[in-house]
Amino acid sequence: MRRKYSLRGLQAASPAGRGPAPAGPGQGEAGRPEGPNLPGEDRQAQWLIRQVRKQLSRLFALVDMAESLRQAGLTQADLRWIAEHEMANRPAYGIPARPATQEELLEVLEAAWS
Repeated sequence: MRRKYSLRGLQAASPAGRGPAPAGPGQGEAGRPEGPNLPGEDRQAQWLIRQVRKQLSRLFALVDMAESLRQAGLTQADLRWIAEHEMANRPAYGIPARPATQEELLEVLEAAWS
C-alpha cells in the first residue's frame, strides 16, 4: 500500500491558509523578528534560516527520515572513514569552489552528524 504524503501545513501561513502568518508581539511584517541585535538584512537572513530548518525538520518527520547522520546510525569513526575516502573524488568546498581538505570535509560531516 502506498502512503500518500501531503505538504499541506508545511508553510508558515495565516490561519485561513493564505499569505504569511500574522505578526505577533516583537515581530515585524510577515512574522519576522525585530530586535536591536541584528541589522536588517542579517535579521531577515536569520529568520529565513530558522524557517527553512523548521520546515525541513517537519518534512523529514513526515516521511520518517533521519534529521542527522547520528540519527541515521553513523558513528564518528564512520565520518572519518567517509572524509578519508571522499578525498579520492577530489571534492570541492566553498564559494567559489576550491579543492577541499580532509579536515573541511570532516567539519561538514560532523555538523551534519550533530
